[in-house]
Amino acid sequence: MTSLTGPRESDFRWDDVSLIGGQSNIDKAILSAGIHYSTDMASQLTLQVHDPNFSLTRDNYFAIGRTIWYRSYTHSQFNRPVEPQFQEDAGSRIWQRFELASATMGPGPAAGPVWTLMLRPKGIQQLKRNRNSESIGGTGSAFIKAAARWAGLDSVVQTTDEAASLWKTEGEVTENAWDVMGRIAGESAENEKHTRFMLFEVDNVLFFGTQRWLLGQWGMEYNPTLEVMPNTAGSKRTGMNYITMPWNWNNSGVGGVFRLLSLPRVTRSDNNPLEVTGSLQLDRFNGRSLRPGMTIFLDIDGTQYFNGYYLINDVSFDHYGTSAVSVSFRSPERIPKDVHQLEVGQRFAVIAPFSSSVDAVFT
Repeated sequence: MTSLTGPRESDFRWDDVSLIGGQSNIDKAILSAGIHYSTDMASQLTLQVHDPNFSLTRDNYFAIGRTIWYRSYTHSQFNRPVEPQFQEDAGSRIWQRFELASATMGPGPAAGPVWTLMLRPKGIQQLKRNRNSESIGGTGSAFIKAAARWAGLDSVVQTTDEAASLWKTEGEVTENAWDVMGRIAGESAENEKHTRFMLFEVDNVLFFGTQRWLLGQWGMEYNPTLEVMPNTAGSKRTGMNYITMPWNWNNSGVGGVFRLLSLPRVTRSDNNPLEVTGSLQLDRFNGRSLRPGMTIFLDIDGTQYFNGYYLINDVSFDHYGTSAVSVSFRSPERIPKDVHQLEVGQRFAVIAPFSSSVDAVFT
Protein backbone atom coordinates (compact mmCIF):
# COMPACT_ATOMS: atom_id res chain seq x y z
CA MET A 1 0.00 0.00 0.00
CA THR A 2 1.34 3.40 -1.01
CA SER A 3 1.97 5.85 1.85
CA LEU A 4 2.17 9.53 0.98
CA THR A 5 2.28 12.20 3.66
CA GLY A 6 2.76 15.95 3.66
CA PRO A 7 2.41 19.15 5.67
CA ARG A 8 -1.29 19.56 4.87
CA GLU A 9 -3.99 18.81 7.39
CA SER A 10 -5.55 15.49 6.50
CA ASP A 11 -9.04 16.46 5.29
CA PHE A 12 -9.49 13.60 2.79
CA ARG A 13 -9.32 9.98 3.87
CA TRP A 14 -9.84 6.79 1.89
CA ASP A 15 -11.48 3.78 3.53
CA ASP A 16 -8.79 1.10 3.55
CA VAL A 17 -9.53 -2.37 4.90
CA SER A 18 -5.83 -3.25 4.69
CA LEU A 19 -5.02 -0.89 7.58
CA ILE A 20 -5.74 -1.35 11.28
CA GLY A 21 -7.33 2.11 11.46
CA GLY A 22 -9.34 1.37 8.35
CA GLN A 23 -8.36 4.60 6.58
CA SER A 24 -5.44 6.07 4.63
CA ASN A 25 -4.67 9.50 3.18
CA ILE A 26 -2.83 10.76 0.09
CA ASP A 27 -2.90 14.49 0.87
CA LYS A 28 0.53 15.14 -0.62
CA ALA A 29 -0.67 13.86 -4.00
CA ILE A 30 -3.82 16.06 -4.15
CA LEU A 31 -3.19 19.04 -6.45
CA SER A 32 -6.57 20.73 -5.98
CA ALA A 33 -9.95 20.11 -4.37
CA GLY A 34 -12.97 21.96 -5.75
CA ILE A 35 -16.00 21.96 -3.44
CA HIS A 36 -19.50 22.59 -4.79
CA TYR A 37 -22.71 22.59 -2.74
CA SER A 38 -26.07 23.26 -4.42
CA THR A 39 -29.82 23.03 -3.80
CA ASP A 40 -30.21 21.78 -7.37
CA MET A 41 -28.23 18.58 -6.87
CA ALA A 42 -26.23 16.58 -4.36
CA SER A 43 -22.93 17.96 -3.11
CA GLN A 44 -20.01 17.37 -5.45
CA LEU A 45 -16.24 17.40 -4.90
CA THR A 46 -13.71 17.46 -7.74
CA LEU A 47 -10.18 16.34 -6.87
CA GLN A 48 -7.09 16.41 -9.04
CA VAL A 49 -4.54 13.85 -7.89
CA HIS A 50 -0.98 13.39 -9.18
CA ASP A 51 -0.09 9.69 -9.40
CA PRO A 52 3.69 9.32 -9.87
CA ASN A 53 4.61 6.00 -11.48
CA PHE A 54 0.96 4.83 -11.26
CA SER A 55 1.53 3.78 -7.66
CA LEU A 56 -1.89 4.95 -6.47
CA THR A 57 -3.58 3.35 -9.47
CA ARG A 58 -2.03 -0.03 -8.64
CA ASP A 59 -3.28 0.31 -5.05
CA ASN A 60 -6.87 0.84 -6.34
CA TYR A 61 -7.29 4.35 -4.93
CA PHE A 62 -9.40 5.28 -7.95
CA ALA A 63 -11.82 2.35 -7.94
CA ILE A 64 -15.39 3.50 -8.64
CA GLY A 65 -17.56 3.24 -5.53
CA ARG A 66 -14.71 3.61 -3.08
CA THR A 67 -15.63 5.51 0.10
CA ILE A 68 -13.75 8.78 0.73
CA TRP A 69 -14.23 10.98 3.80
CA TYR A 70 -14.03 14.78 3.58
CA ARG A 71 -13.71 17.17 6.53
CA SER A 72 -15.03 20.71 6.19
CA TYR A 73 -16.15 23.70 8.23
CA THR A 74 -19.84 24.10 8.96
CA HIS A 75 -22.50 25.81 11.04
CA SER A 76 -24.33 22.82 12.43
CA GLN A 77 -27.19 24.78 14.03
CA PHE A 78 -30.49 25.26 12.22
CA ASN A 79 -34.24 25.49 12.83
CA ARG A 80 -33.66 26.74 16.37
CA PRO A 81 -36.53 27.88 18.60
CA VAL A 82 -33.98 29.99 20.53
CA GLU A 83 -30.91 31.92 19.52
CA PRO A 84 -28.26 29.44 18.26
CA GLN A 85 -24.72 29.48 19.59
CA PHE A 86 -22.02 30.43 17.09
CA GLN A 87 -18.24 30.42 17.24
CA GLU A 88 -16.38 33.00 15.19
CA ASP A 89 -13.67 30.49 14.27
CA ALA A 90 -15.96 29.36 11.41
CA GLY A 91 -17.97 26.90 13.49
CA SER A 92 -17.19 23.24 13.89
CA ARG A 93 -15.46 20.66 11.71
CA ILE A 94 -17.49 17.80 10.31
CA TRP A 95 -16.60 14.63 8.42
CA GLN A 96 -18.77 13.82 5.41
CA ARG A 97 -18.93 10.46 3.66
CA PHE A 98 -18.48 10.60 -0.12
CA GLU A 99 -18.15 8.02 -2.87
CA LEU A 100 -15.94 8.02 -5.94
CA ALA A 101 -18.46 8.43 -8.78
CA SER A 102 -16.12 8.92 -11.75
CA ALA A 103 -12.39 8.89 -12.44
CA THR A 104 -10.57 10.35 -15.47
CA MET A 105 -6.87 9.88 -16.18
CA GLY A 106 -4.91 12.45 -18.18
CA PRO A 107 -1.35 13.61 -18.77
CA GLY A 108 0.49 15.17 -15.87
CA PRO A 109 3.95 16.49 -15.00
CA ALA A 110 6.86 14.13 -15.68
CA ALA A 111 5.90 10.51 -16.24
CA GLY A 112 2.98 10.25 -13.85
CA PRO A 113 -0.64 10.95 -14.81
CA VAL A 114 -3.13 13.32 -13.16
CA TRP A 115 -6.46 11.82 -12.14
CA THR A 116 -9.63 13.93 -12.00
CA LEU A 117 -11.99 12.41 -9.45
CA MET A 118 -15.65 13.31 -8.98
CA LEU A 119 -17.05 12.54 -5.52
CA ARG A 120 -20.72 12.51 -4.51
CA PRO A 121 -22.39 11.84 -1.13
CA LYS A 122 -22.35 8.12 -0.32
CA GLY A 123 -25.89 8.11 1.05
CA ILE A 124 -27.35 9.72 -2.09
CA GLN A 125 -25.44 7.31 -4.35
CA GLN A 126 -26.85 4.39 -2.36
CA LEU A 127 -30.40 5.76 -2.66
CA LYS A 128 -29.90 5.94 -6.43
CA ARG A 129 -28.91 2.26 -6.46
CA ASN A 130 -31.67 1.08 -4.14
CA ARG A 131 -34.48 -0.53 -6.16
CA ASN A 132 -35.85 -2.67 -3.33
CA SER A 133 -39.41 -1.43 -2.80
CA GLU A 134 -39.61 -3.19 0.57
CA SER A 135 -36.58 -1.41 2.05
CA ILE A 136 -38.28 1.98 2.63
CA GLY A 137 -41.90 2.51 3.64
CA GLY A 138 -44.28 5.40 4.22
CA THR A 139 -45.84 8.03 1.98
CA GLY A 140 -45.17 11.70 1.35
CA SER A 141 -42.83 13.34 3.84
CA ALA A 142 -42.81 10.15 5.95
CA PHE A 143 -41.14 8.35 3.03
CA ILE A 144 -38.50 11.10 2.77
CA LYS A 145 -37.63 10.75 6.47
CA ALA A 146 -37.48 6.96 6.20
CA ALA A 147 -35.24 7.19 3.12
CA ALA A 148 -32.86 9.54 4.95
CA ARG A 149 -32.61 7.12 7.87
CA TRP A 150 -31.97 4.22 5.48
CA ALA A 151 -29.09 6.17 3.92
CA GLY A 152 -27.59 7.16 7.28
CA LEU A 153 -28.52 10.84 6.94
CA ASP A 154 -30.17 13.32 9.27
CA SER A 155 -33.15 15.12 7.77
CA VAL A 156 -34.96 18.46 7.84
CA VAL A 157 -38.35 17.76 6.26
CA GLN A 158 -41.46 19.85 5.65
CA THR A 159 -44.67 17.93 6.30
CA THR A 160 -46.72 17.17 3.19
CA ASP A 161 -50.00 15.52 2.36
CA GLU A 162 -49.89 11.78 1.81
CA ALA A 163 -48.47 11.94 -1.70
CA ALA A 164 -48.19 8.66 -3.57
CA SER A 165 -44.85 6.93 -3.13
CA LEU A 166 -45.40 3.63 -4.89
CA TRP A 167 -42.29 2.40 -6.67
CA LYS A 168 -43.01 2.35 -10.38
CA THR A 169 -41.75 -0.34 -12.73
CA GLU A 170 -41.14 0.00 -16.46
CA GLY A 171 -40.59 -3.35 -18.06
CA GLU A 172 -38.34 -5.25 -15.66
CA VAL A 173 -36.69 -2.13 -14.18
CA THR A 174 -38.01 -0.62 -10.93
CA GLU A 175 -37.25 3.04 -10.28
CA ASN A 176 -34.75 3.78 -7.54
CA ALA A 177 -35.46 5.39 -4.18
CA TRP A 178 -34.03 8.76 -5.23
CA ASP A 179 -36.40 8.85 -8.21
CA VAL A 180 -39.34 8.12 -5.89
CA MET A 181 -38.27 11.01 -3.65
CA GLY A 182 -38.05 13.35 -6.63
CA ARG A 183 -41.52 12.29 -7.75
CA ILE A 184 -42.92 12.98 -4.28
CA ALA A 185 -41.44 16.49 -4.48
CA GLY A 186 -43.20 17.14 -7.79
CA GLU A 187 -46.52 15.54 -6.86
CA SER A 188 -46.68 17.38 -3.53
CA ALA A 189 -46.34 20.72 -5.32
CA GLU A 190 -49.07 19.83 -7.81
CA ASN A 191 -51.48 18.45 -5.20
CA GLU A 192 -50.97 21.22 -2.64
CA LYS A 193 -50.77 24.11 -5.16
CA HIS A 194 -47.36 25.49 -4.24
CA THR A 195 -43.85 25.59 -5.64
CA ARG A 196 -41.82 22.43 -6.08
CA PHE A 197 -40.14 21.00 -3.00
CA MET A 198 -36.36 21.32 -2.86
CA LEU A 199 -34.58 18.01 -2.36
CA PHE A 200 -30.85 18.24 -1.60
CA GLU A 201 -28.13 17.10 0.79
CA VAL A 202 -25.38 19.03 2.57
CA ASP A 203 -23.21 18.10 5.57
CA ASN A 204 -24.87 14.67 5.99
CA VAL A 205 -28.33 16.28 6.21
CA LEU A 206 -31.15 15.71 3.70
CA PHE A 207 -33.37 18.76 3.12
CA PHE A 208 -36.92 18.55 1.76
CA GLY A 209 -39.16 21.61 1.64
CA THR A 210 -40.32 24.59 -0.38
CA GLN A 211 -38.05 27.62 -0.61
CA ARG A 212 -40.58 29.64 1.39
CA TRP A 213 -40.49 27.07 4.17
CA LEU A 214 -36.68 26.87 4.17
CA LEU A 215 -36.29 30.66 4.44
CA GLY A 216 -35.33 31.53 8.01
CA GLN A 217 -34.70 27.93 9.13
CA TRP A 218 -30.88 28.00 9.20
CA GLY A 219 -28.50 30.79 10.25
CA MET A 220 -26.14 32.03 12.98
CA GLU A 221 -28.38 34.87 14.21
CA TYR A 222 -31.93 34.53 15.53
CA ASN A 223 -34.64 37.19 15.78
CA PRO A 224 -37.77 35.86 17.55
CA THR A 225 -39.97 38.80 16.45
CA LEU A 226 -39.41 38.70 12.68
CA GLU A 227 -42.32 37.37 10.64
CA VAL A 228 -41.54 35.06 7.75
CA MET A 229 -43.56 35.48 4.54
CA PRO A 230 -46.92 33.69 4.30
CA ASN A 231 -46.83 29.98 3.60
CA THR A 232 -49.10 28.18 1.15
CA ALA A 233 -51.97 28.34 3.65
CA GLY A 234 -51.60 32.12 3.94
CA SER A 235 -50.33 32.09 7.54
CA LYS A 236 -47.05 33.49 8.82
CA ARG A 237 -44.54 32.08 11.29
CA THR A 238 -42.54 34.14 13.75
CA GLY A 239 -38.82 33.76 14.27
CA MET A 240 -36.02 34.04 11.72
CA ASN A 241 -32.59 32.42 11.62
CA TYR A 242 -30.24 34.28 9.28
CA ILE A 243 -26.68 35.44 8.57
CA THR A 244 -26.00 39.15 8.02
CA MET A 245 -24.02 40.07 4.89
CA PRO A 246 -23.09 43.76 5.31
CA TRP A 247 -21.60 46.09 2.72
CA ASN A 248 -20.55 49.56 3.75
CA TRP A 249 -19.01 52.03 1.31
CA ASN A 250 -16.57 53.31 3.94
CA ASN A 251 -15.05 49.97 4.95
CA SER A 252 -16.35 47.67 2.19
CA GLY A 253 -17.50 44.33 3.58
CA VAL A 254 -15.60 44.59 6.87
CA GLY A 255 -17.60 44.58 10.09
CA GLY A 256 -19.45 41.28 10.19
CA VAL A 257 -18.33 37.72 10.72
CA PHE A 258 -18.37 37.31 6.94
CA ARG A 259 -16.24 39.71 4.88
CA LEU A 260 -17.48 40.63 1.41
CA LEU A 261 -14.62 41.15 -1.03
CA SER A 262 -16.70 43.16 -3.51
CA LEU A 263 -20.10 44.73 -3.96
CA PRO A 264 -22.71 41.98 -4.42
CA ARG A 265 -24.10 41.40 -7.92
CA VAL A 266 -27.92 41.41 -7.67
CA THR A 267 -30.74 41.33 -10.24
CA ARG A 268 -34.43 42.11 -9.77
CA SER A 269 -36.85 40.96 -12.49
CA ASP A 270 -40.51 41.41 -13.24
CA ASN A 271 -42.85 38.56 -14.24
CA ASN A 272 -40.34 36.01 -12.94
CA PRO A 273 -40.91 33.31 -10.30
CA LEU A 274 -37.52 34.29 -8.83
CA GLU A 275 -37.95 37.99 -8.10
CA VAL A 276 -34.33 38.53 -6.99
CA THR A 277 -31.14 36.57 -7.76
CA GLY A 278 -27.59 37.47 -6.82
CA SER A 279 -24.06 36.39 -5.97
CA LEU A 280 -21.36 37.24 -3.43
CA GLN A 281 -17.58 36.90 -3.23
CA LEU A 282 -16.51 36.23 0.35
CA ASP A 283 -13.29 35.92 2.28
CA ARG A 284 -12.66 32.21 2.69
CA PHE A 285 -11.88 32.21 6.43
CA ASN A 286 -15.55 31.96 7.46
CA GLY A 287 -17.08 31.79 3.98
CA ARG A 288 -16.21 28.09 3.66
CA SER A 289 -18.79 27.27 6.34
CA LEU A 290 -21.78 28.59 4.35
CA ARG A 291 -24.18 26.08 2.82
CA PRO A 292 -27.20 26.02 0.50
CA GLY A 293 -30.40 26.27 2.50
CA MET A 294 -29.03 28.97 4.82
CA THR A 295 -30.77 32.35 4.97
CA ILE A 296 -28.80 35.58 4.57
CA PHE A 297 -29.78 39.17 5.26
CA LEU A 298 -28.25 41.38 2.56
CA ASP A 299 -27.50 44.79 4.06
CA ILE A 300 -26.07 47.25 1.50
CA ASP A 301 -25.41 50.63 3.06
CA GLY A 302 -26.78 53.52 1.01
CA THR A 303 -29.75 51.78 -0.65
CA GLN A 304 -32.75 49.72 0.41
CA TYR A 305 -33.45 48.46 -3.11
CA PHE A 306 -32.00 44.98 -2.60
CA ASN A 307 -31.80 44.76 1.19
CA GLY A 308 -33.71 41.77 2.49
CA TYR A 309 -33.69 38.06 3.33
CA TYR A 310 -32.58 35.54 0.71
CA LEU A 311 -31.92 31.81 0.48
CA ILE A 312 -28.44 30.53 -0.43
CA ASN A 313 -28.68 28.10 -3.35
CA ASP A 314 -25.04 27.54 -4.32
CA VAL A 315 -21.63 27.62 -2.59
CA SER A 316 -18.30 26.90 -4.32
CA PHE A 317 -14.67 27.16 -3.20
CA ASP A 318 -11.24 25.56 -3.50
CA HIS A 319 -10.51 23.65 -0.30
CA TYR A 320 -6.72 24.02 -0.50
CA GLY A 321 -6.44 27.30 -2.41
CA THR A 322 -6.61 30.95 -1.42
CA SER A 323 -9.38 32.10 -3.77
CA ALA A 324 -12.66 33.63 -2.61
CA VAL A 325 -15.77 31.68 -1.76
CA SER A 326 -18.52 32.12 -4.37
CA VAL A 327 -22.09 32.21 -3.05
CA SER A 328 -25.31 32.47 -5.08
CA PHE A 329 -28.63 33.41 -3.51
CA ARG A 330 -32.21 34.12 -4.50
CA SER A 331 -35.59 35.07 -3.18
CA PRO A 332 -37.98 32.14 -2.64
CA GLU A 333 -39.70 30.94 -5.79
CA ARG A 334 -43.22 32.25 -6.29
CA ILE A 335 -46.22 30.45 -7.75
CA PRO A 336 -47.73 32.17 -10.84
CA LYS A 337 -50.59 33.82 -8.95
CA ASP A 338 -48.11 35.56 -6.64
CA VAL A 339 -45.95 36.98 -9.44
CA HIS A 340 -46.66 40.69 -9.67
CA GLN A 341 -47.67 41.71 -13.18
CA LEU A 342 -46.77 45.23 -14.25
CA GLU A 343 -49.64 47.34 -15.50
CA VAL A 344 -49.92 47.92 -19.26
CA GLY A 345 -49.43 51.64 -18.70
CA GLN A 346 -49.98 54.58 -21.02
CA ARG A 347 -49.90 53.72 -24.70
CA PHE A 348 -48.52 56.01 -27.42
CA ALA A 349 -49.40 56.44 -31.06
CA VAL A 350 -46.90 55.13 -33.60
CA ILE A 351 -44.75 57.86 -35.14
CA ALA A 352 -43.15 57.07 -38.49
CA PRO A 353 -39.36 57.59 -38.59
CA PHE A 354 -38.23 60.95 -39.95
CA SER A 355 -41.82 62.20 -40.26
CA SER A 356 -42.59 65.88 -40.02
CA SER A 357 -43.83 65.43 -36.47
CA VAL A 358 -40.49 63.98 -35.43
CA ASP A 359 -38.62 66.75 -37.22
CA ALA A 360 -40.72 69.26 -35.36
CA VAL A 361 -39.62 67.84 -32.03
CA PHE A 362 -35.93 68.33 -32.79
CA THR A 363 -36.09 71.75 -34.50
